[in-house]
Amino acid sequence: MRHADIESVLGVVVEFARHLLPPTDVQFGDGSLTSTQLQILSLVAHAPEQPSLVVLARTLRLTQGAVTQAVDGLITRGIVEKQPSATDGRTRLLALTVQGADMVSDYESAIVAQVDPWFAELDDADLAELARLLASVRPGRA
Repeated sequence: MRHADIESVLGVVVEFARHLLPPTDVQFGDGSLTSTQLQILSLVAHAPEQPSLVVLARTLRLTQGAVTQAVDGLITRGIVEKQPSATDGRTRLLALTVQGADMVSDYESAIVAQVDPWFAELDDADLAELARLLASVRPGRA
C-alpha cells in the first residue's frame, strides 16, 4: 500500500511540475528567463541565508560555470546582485535587488493566482495540512 501511495504522490507532483516549470523561457517582467534562472531566483528569494554560486551549483546539480552564466544574465537585468560575504572576503553571495524582489513577488503572486483553482476542493485546514506534509518530505533522507 505504501508503495502505491508514494507512486500516487509522485504522479501528482510530476503533473504539477509540468505546469509550473516551463520547458522553454518564461515571461518575467519585461523580458524572459530560462528555467535555470527561474530556479536560481527562487533559491535566492527563499533561502534562509544568502547563497553563493557554489551553493547554487551544488543545489541545482549544475556546473559552477553554468550557474555563473545564468546569474550574470540576472545581474545584467538588475534582478540580483553579488555582495561580499561577512565571513569570507573571497566569497560573493547573491541577493535580490529591490527591483528583483518586486519582480519575484509579482511573478509568484501571478503563479499562485494561476494554480489557486487546483486547490478548490481543499478548505483552509486541508490546505495548511497539505503544506505541512509536503514541507516534511525531503530528498536524500535515508
